[in-house]
Amino acid sequence: MLGLLRAITFLTAALVLGGCQHLSLPTALQQRLAAERYQAAAERYDQELRAANAELARGNLLPAFASLASAEHAFSAELRAIPFPDSAQEPARRLIADSERLEALYRQTAIQTDADKLAELLKAIGEARRASSADALQVRAALGLPAPAGP
Repeated sequence: MLGLLRAITFLTAALVLGGCQHLSLPTALQQRLAAERYQAAAERYDQELRAANAELARGNLLPAFASLASAEHAFSAELRAIPFPDSAQEPARRLIADSERLEALYRQTAIQTDADKLAELLKAIGEARRASSADALQVRAALGLPAPAGP
């Protein structure tokens, strides 16, 4: 929060002293603000995933997959709203695409009744989760964030 207050102070001073013409954030500030927003989004996403996984563990498959789809939808929306610095643009774009793909797969899984098709969807989900995890690590690295702690 203190970082955000400093950023607002910096922007206000820049507006007052230099006018609004050609105002752009310094790269370090842009990276820090993007990192803070990404971290907050990732924490909310992880919390939603834990809740959905608890549903899965209780055997509530349809609500769990619906919750997973909602979590992916919210996460990709939050990511799209973050002004990522140039160094994080490409991995962020891939992560958003991964999240959108997972959302679609979870929605399909929530309504699938054919066992063979369900098995195919679960395999595709596993592959998409691996891609998403790899891209999330690249976004974190581009933003100067450490890898998340293990389970």
